[in-house]
Amino acid sequence: MDVLQLVQTKLLEYQKQNKDMEFFLGGSRRFGYHNEGSDYDFFIYLPKVGDVLSVELYFARFFGATSVRSSQYQGKHYRARVLGTQVDLILYGDKPTFDVLLLEHEKLSSFLENQPTLVHYLTINDVGRDDVSHGAFRYRALVKVMEVAKISELGANSIT
Repeated sequence: MDVLQLVQTKLLEYQKQNKDMEFFLGGSRRFGYHNEGSDYDFFIYLPKVGDVLSVELYFARFFGATSVRSSQYQGKHYRARVLGTQVDLILYGDKPTFDVLLLEHEKLSSFLENQPTLVHYLTINDVGRDDVSHGAFRYRALVKVMEVAKISELGANSIT
């Protein structure tokens, strides 16, 4: 079993006891510009996020995860090593915020499927950089590229 399968299996087990829980894979692993050392980013919606202790115990027990940071906008962030690979688990208790993030990921996935040159560039760029904020910065930049491309596409269509 690889890292992705193992984490998804454990999250699905937790989801059986928390029916409203949702999760998805994000970041470079989702969008196809990962390299061998890239981490896995899982975004998790759990409405009973107030029961932080049970979540922390679960993540600590099955993933060896420790809380890294928490913010109003990014959710509670856990970091673990699974089969030697870094896995980030970002927990949200706010459904609208989670849904916006999920929709944005879906749109970006669709956009990048049609941009093989851009994805190729991202796989060879910044190899070996381990800045924690780098992935979030790259994601925000990709969203902006997508938005500009969509606006340009609309403009080109309206001219003809």
